[in-house]
Amino acid sequence: MVVKAGCHAILDTDEFSNLAAGVLRAAIRRRDAGTLPAPALPSAPPAALNAAQAEALAVATSHPTWMVARWAARYGPADTMALLQANNRCCCRHGNSCNGNRQH
Repeated sequence: MVVKAGCHAILDTDEFSNLAAGVLRAAIRRRDAGTLPAPALPSAPPAALNAAQAEALAVATSHPTWMVARWAARYGPADTMALLQANNRCCCRHGNSCNGNRQH
């Protein structure tokens, strides 16, 4: 059921739940098949990050934009890129291979 509120259509919560579950199932299937696109990271960081570049790096590395901008101002783009990539690596300190799954 779709409810209209002014010019906006609002989905029923059951329909929204089904839609969200379907989107997530499709993403998991694509991830498992290896067809989920990975965000492109620049090969070399620029001398400084502007707002659009900070936003792009934030999205590509799943970090808040404010954090990327703050780190870039504080540590520079090269060290910021290293921090962002390190935060996305698995840290299997207990000897087990996590195969990219960070939840143990």
